[in-house]
Amino acid sequence: MPVVVGLAVVLTGLGLVGVRLHEDMTTSWVAAPPWTVVAIALAFAAAERMVFYVQYRREAMAYAMSELPTAMALLYLGVWQTIVARLVGSLLVVALTRRPTWYKLVFNAGLFTFEIVLAFFVFHVLQGDEQGFGDLMVVSMALTLMLATIVDGVFVSLVVSLFEGDLLSKLVQQFRSTVSMVVVSSVAATLLACFSLWWPDLAAIGLIPLGAIWMLLRRHGLAAQQLRDFEALHRLSSSVSRSLHRDEIAKMAIVEIQDILRSDRAAVVLFERPSGTAWVAASVGSPLGDLPTQIGDPRWHAFVAGAAAVVLDPAAMVGLGIELGAKGANAIVAPVRDDDQSFGLLVVCDRIGPNARFEPNDALRAGAMADRLASALKNAELHEHIEEEAWRDRLTGLANRTAFERAVGEALEAADTTSSVSILMLGIDRFREVNETLGYHVGDEILREITARLRNLVGEGHTLARVAGDEFALLLVDDTPDAASSMAERLLTVALDSFRLPDAELVIDVSIGAAESGRATADPATLLRKADVAMHWAKEHHSGFEMYRVEIDQRTPERLSLLADLRAALEHCHLDVHFQPKIDLVTGVVVGAEALVRWEHPTRGFVPPLEFVQLAETTGLITELTDQVLGKATSALRLLNDIGFRLDMSLNLSTLDLLDLDLVDRVARCLAEQGVPADQLTPEITETALLEDGVRALETAEALQAMGAHLSIDDFGTGFSSLSYLRMLPAAELKIDRSFVTNLLNETRDEVIVRSTIDLGHNLGLRVAAEGVEDEATRERLRALGCDLAQGYGISRPMPLSRFVAWLTTSGHEVARAGVDGAWKPLTRPLDISSAPTLGRLAQPGESTQY
Repeated sequence: MPVVVGLAVVLTGLGLVGVRLHEDMTTSWVAAPPWTVVAIALAFAAAERMVFYVQYRREAMAYAMSELPTAMALLYLGVWQTIVARLVGSLLVVALTRRPTWYKLVFNAGLFTFEIVLAFFVFHVLQGDEQGFGDLMVVSMALTLMLATIVDGVFVSLVVSLFEGDLLSKLVQQFRSTVSMVVVSSVAATLLACFSLWWPDLAAIGLIPLGAIWMLLRRHGLAAQQLRDFEALHRLSSSVSRSLHRDEIAKMAIVEIQDILRSDRAAVVLFERPSGTAWVAASVGSPLGDLPTQIGDPRWHAFVAGAAAVVLDPAAMVGLGIELGAKGANAIVAPVRDDDQSFGLLVVCDRIGPNARFEPNDALRAGAMADRLASALKNAELHEHIEEEAWRDRLTGLANRTAFERAVGEALEAADTTSSVSILMLGIDRFREVNETLGYHVGDEILREITARLRNLVGEGHTLARVAGDEFALLLVDDTPDAASSMAERLLTVALDSFRLPDAELVIDVSIGAAESGRATADPATLLRKADVAMHWAKEHHSGFEMYRVEIDQRTPERLSLLADLRAALEHCHLDVHFQPKIDLVTGVVVGAEALVRWEHPTRGFVPPLEFVQLAETTGLITELTDQVLGKATSALRLLNDIGFRLDMSLNLSTLDLLDLDLVDRVARCLAEQGVPADQLTPEITETALLEDGVRALETAEALQAMGAHLSIDDFGTGFSSLSYLRMLPAAELKIDRSFVTNLLNETRDEVIVRSTIDLGHNLGLRVAAEGVEDEATRERLRALGCDLAQGYGISRPMPLSRFVAWLTTSGHEVARAGVDGAWKPLTRPLDISSAPTLGRLAQPGESTQY
């Protein structure tokens, strides 16, 4: 405020200095009757009354066609008379219609004085000693009016920048908004003033085209304002799109909305579903008063259910409990909603600036902003829902394993040397029997009941999670030495009371394992593993509770080190895939191959697959391992197909793979990326997978079969459920385990088992393959018994892809390949592969290889 008043004094002083420098300005250019002062004062008042606004954020730049009365004053009045006419005519209208603050009125008085003196000074300087009407006078007057109006806008922008900053952008905005209007109105005012010199009696006729020009300029201003509204909406959309949290979106939006609508007070009220609770998520200015606290508040129901923003008069504001601000000020209420749901309300009060009341157009703008806000809130709500799904267990509402590990990591980082972080793992004993005997719905009810009991036992302040099907984990941060043991004793009471079912009561037992971080560094996965080891030890020994000890951990440090190396090998794709050919025993044609994973450790040397595959299964790395083998196997198929071969590719699936609901999508995606048909893929599954979860394994197997893949039952005869599942499983192949094939020629019982398996497979319509064929005699015996396919060291060892392709062309075996008629036929001549330099390169999962 002092700066504004000081600027007004400076402008007034500059005006007075200008008068002293050019005293000729005190006399009029053309003699005029005394009532001319009154007429020009009325003209200034009319110009201010017909003002229209160019809005810029929280300020509005008023534009009035004051060029016409200024042009008339340059001809018919002196500078002192013009100052009086301008101050009386303009300030009277400004004070009565816009009700500005006193310091703004002082600033306007100083600015008007300076503008008039500047116009007279420039006009007389440009006109010089030349008297009378002429071209020079016309040009001088037009330039004078343009300059005076532009300088006026510069000082207005300067004052606005004192409050908001960024003077340069405001000057650019002022120039863009008014330059065309200034030029047109200045030229029109000059022509009308000159016309009054030629034919004074007919000068009033010039007001008609001037009025038309004013209408055109006003429409231009409105169009420019619409463009700024679009820019403001874009700015609002960009601002609220930076966050996916509703409170943050509301806080960013309210700042933009307050600036755009030039509001002194505003608030965003959001609704929580399904509870319907309402809260003020963001507000600016002084409190608005009694805003809704429930979506069903009857006072606000019409606005919540409405589709458009409305302007409220002071009486309506009082009825809603909104505290009145400035006298006569009104408000806007806009629903924040999309087509089918309400997110909240936007309440905007007390417009500031020259036009201190909201108009219907402002309600339209507020409604558009509420729509942008609703779109951002909908995205945030969707994000929160996805995040909730990602971090929460859907059945129990507890944190899931991922969220629990994150909480453990944060606790480990925050823990000091005096406190320890403990994890207690609780597992339900024989829970699988409950599901298989009473049904999964009963198991789900028991899990929900245990969740409720656990919550009551641990209370608030502890992180409780469901980390597996029947396993729960509790995070405990405490400096008491026996905190974990004490909490475990409390948790064991969760099973003391029986579980009431509709037809019976069920008694279950639980086992608990605990692990503490202590002073040694630990990571969440390690703590979870240790607690899991202790929990399973408690289950196996029926001890109820066990604290982790090194002696009960069968996973040695060497295996832990191997696990870290396996993670790194998977991350950098250092595992290889070798290929072992499979031949048709009847024709001797190579019809397929099995993809076998190999790991050559940089320091340990060759690591047996059985060792690191089991490690991957127990640590959750099996999915990534399977994906890499699948990717390299399908990449090899793509290469072999491009060369001209047509082989089936077998690969082993882990038990956990078969129980993974995403396996089918992963296989389909990999086949599609490489352009390989599904019927060339033969996933091999073991009977162990069927024993783990026969229902889910069967669903996955059927989905793979429906895709077109041919399933093979690997290691047939070593399990215990083969016959029961064989009649249901959509398999295409039985694979006799090597333990029966190795001693086929020496053990009569082994030959009986092999012969029976071959007959069983053929009777079921399956092809039968034998692995572990070490010599030609075993191969011939298998052929005599009717076995279809064979693989083993007696045919070839597993080889890298480049050697495998070379073996196909040099081994002397015929190889299945595509004929010109589309049928696959044996290859009858060697194939030149010298033009295939990328044989050794395999695509990684998600990557297409160009050959």
